[in-house]
Amino acid sequence: MVGIHEWMRRSVARILLRWEALQVELHGHYSIERFTALTEYSRSTSFWRALVVLPLTPLPSLMLIALIDAIPLEDIDKGVAHSGTLWVRSTLACFVYTHCATELIRLSSPNLKLHPAAAFGISIPSAVLTNGLAVALSMLVCYPLPFVTALMSFPWLGFTIFYLLRVCGVQLRTNPKAVKDVVWFAKVCGAQVTIVMFYPVFNTIFTNLPPTYQPVFALLVPVFKVVQRNVLNRLLSGRDDMKPQILVLRARFI
Repeated sequence: MVGIHEWMRRSVARILLRWEALQVELHGHYSIERFTALTEYSRSTSFWRALVVLPLTPLPSLMLIALIDAIPLEDIDKGVAHSGTLWVRSTLACFVYTHCATELIRLSSPNLKLHPAAAFGISIPSAVLTNGLAVALSMLVCYPLPFVTALMSFPWLGFTIFYLLRVCGVQLRTNPKAVKDVVWFAKVCGAQVTIVMFYPVFNTIFTNLPPTYQPVFALLVPVFKVVQRNVLNRLLSGRDDMKPQILVLRARFI
C-alpha cells in the first residue's frame, strides 16, 4: 500500500511538473536593468503622478479605436462600389496594428536604430497596400471577401518586412546584429499571424459540425494556444524581459 501511495505521489508530481513546464508565460525573468529602471522610476516619480498616468496611458488608444468604430458602414448588399467607409476603417485599423508592430521592433532592438518618425514610413504604406490588395480581390473575386483577415495576414507581413528593409537598408548592410533582429521580428510576427488565420478556419469548421462533435472539436483551442505559446517561447529565447507580456497578451487573450 505504501508503495502505491508513493507511486501515485511521484506520478502526480511529475504531471504537475510537466504542466508547469507548458506554462511558458511563467518562464520569463526580468533583467537587472529592468529592476533598476523600476527602482529609479519609483524613486523619482511621485505617487500622485503615477496614479494619474496609469489610467491615462491607454486612453489615446481607446479614443482612436472609438473614432474608427464611429465611421458609418454601408449596407453590404450595395456591393463593393459603396464600400468606401469599410476600407477607410480597415486601413486605419491596419495602420494602428502595423505601427504597434513597428514600435515593438524599434523598442526591442537597440541594434536597429529606427527613428520614431521613420516608423511611419513602414506602417502607412504597409497598411495602404494591404487594404488595396484586399479591395482588388473583392472586386475580382467577390464582396464581401471571405476570410479577408486571414488572407491578408501574410501579404501584410510581406509589405511590412519589405518597407522595414527599405527604411533600414543601410543599417542592415553594415550591422549583422540588426539583421538578426529583423529576422527575429519576422518570426515573431509570423507566429502571431497564425492566430489570425486559425480562428476563422476553426469557427467555420465548428459551426458546420454536428452538435455531437462540437464539444470535442472545441478542445483544439486550448491545445493550439499551448502549442503557440511554446513556439513563441522558443522565438523569445534570450529576451526574457519581453516573454511575460507577449505570451500573455498575444497567445492567451487573443
